[in-house]
Amino acid sequence: MPGLVSEVVPTRRNGGGSFFIAPDGSQEGWEESDRGDQQRDVFVRWLKTQREGDGSSWFAWRAISYTYCDGRTHDGYRGGAQKNGLRVRDSGRS
Repeated sequence: MPGLVSEVVPTRRNGGGSFFIAPDGSQEGWEESDRGDQQRDVFVRWLKTQREGDGSSWFAWRAISYTYCDGRTHDGYRGGAQKNGLRVRDSGRS
């Protein structure tokens, strides 16, 4: 996803960092959107493989998608809690 991944922003303490992958901005169903969905899905699957046997992980992550008023999601993600027009998939880690 060239150009859509931010730089890692370091935390001020404890050596952590954060980054985000921006939405592709394409209309759902268009080739660019489908490609972005596939690339995000590959990354989410990789994140899930990083879980320990007890379900814990070194990575805390959220997959957030924009929703239309009728509940359709902009980027193809389904499930999770909807909050203020956003749909959130959670890593399960607090």
